[in-house]
Amino acid sequence: MSYGEGLKKAADYSADGIMVGRGIFANPAFFSTPETLDTETRLRLLRQHITRFQETWEGKKNYAILKRFFKIYANSFPGASDFRARLMESLDYEGGLEVVREFESS
Repeated sequence: MSYGEGLKKAADYSADGIMVGRGIFANPAFFSTPETLDTETRLRLLRQHITRFQETWEGKKNYAILKRFFKIYANSFPGASDFRARLMESLDYEGGLEVVREFESS
């Protein structure tokens, strides 16, 4: 579930490598140091993800596909559950970004 855990298991079991599974979905900073992110950084990364998805896929893929990633960013901070619920109710890119802006300003 973390980069450090992967390194430890690779060493413990003399593995040549490791495969990352659900750990990346719990922590967008899985491959970063530090391995935990503050709320401000999580929100910045979420804005970037929404924006990049829009730039890449608008008109080609449905916005709803993006919703499966919201839990990666909207967790581990006060109000995350309600924030995530509001994100899930958003209907388009601008709506999702507006939810983020409103949360940041509250």
